[in-house]
Amino acid sequence: MSDVIPVFEIGRADDVDLAVALPPSWAVQRDHVSVVFEDWDVCGWHAMLKSPEGDRVLSFPWYDHVDKMLRGELPSELPDPSLPGGGWDDLEQGWWASVRAVGDAVFIAETNFDGLLDVRGTPVASLRQQGEVELSGVPVIWSRVPRLAWDEAWSAARASCATGTPAPSRAPRAAEA
Repeated sequence: MSDVIPVFEIGRADDVDLAVALPPSWAVQRDHVSVVFEDWDVCGWHAMLKSPEGDRVLSFPWYDHVDKMLRGELPSELPDPSLPGGGWDDLEQGWWASVRAVGDAVFIAETNFDGLLDVRGTPVASLRQQGEVELSGVPVIWSRVPRLAWDEAWSAARASCATGTPAPSRAPRAAEA
């Protein structure tokens, strides 16, 4: 396995590329994960990849009606479980996520895109604790999941959505005042 894994990369208006690579040894190992669904009322079902301990591995804060995406009723921007080309990434309204398949492991990073753009120069990576990285003060969740666990989580999510009510799921969000 390489010394670092490229996770975030983008060209900016001033032609300076933002390129972030993280050491695989800094990622927290998650042997099992599951896709947990939450009913957001009119926004439909949202999803989050979580560890058995309840730790967030990857969220999809701007993806409405994930159940319909997983059933093929709506176009999906979710990661294709097969990770064609070895990876997936997306950014939306300040959120940036990256998934990279390396051998029999899947590496997952999630951060604040707007925060990274505010960094002057090349972001400097530092390890706060296993799975928690900072890029010049911007937090990154950094996880490693066995490829088999990744595949099983998405397979179970698709199967549960096919029944009509995604599971496992959390209670609907309370209406905000």
